[in-house]
Amino acid sequence: MNTKTLVLAVAAGLSFASCTKSIEPLEKKYLLQEEIPGTESMYRENPGSFALISSIDLGNTGAAEISAYDEKTKKLFVVNNSDGNNRIDVLDFSIPSNPVHLTSISVTTYGGFVNSVAARDGFVAAAIEAITKLMPVKWLFLKQQIIQQ
Repeated sequence: MNTKTLVLAVAAGLSFASCTKSIEPLEKKYLLQEEIPGTESMYRENPGSFALISSIDLGNTGAAEISAYDEKTKKLFVVNNSDGNNRIDVLDFSIPSNPVHLTSISVTTYGGFVNSVAARDGFVAAAIEAITKLMPVKWLFLKQQIIQQ
């Protein structure tokens, strides 16, 4: 293992160790015993307990690099810039072990590729890069009710 790979592996391990989540949906065996100061129900996750529970094929390089989950609607919004695609894929994530592709939102008419996506309380926001680098980024805001199911 070369030095660059080792450094990346250590950095990834440290970033996973700093993740936090509510204890309610998790069993205590998946959590480290250390409680996070200043919180009532936040614990550090044990990265050794992470396991693959599902997968879905959305494309090649550039697909699923950026995603956002909306707790209210149980949907996962995934940037898909693979193979010249310029869209956001919408997945039903109500059963995480069985994600289902619902639809895709094309953003081709708004400019370049999607650089970021965020979702919350039934709304989705996406940053669309300009076709030429000197032009400003465009923001696309959607209410999830208008997205086909």
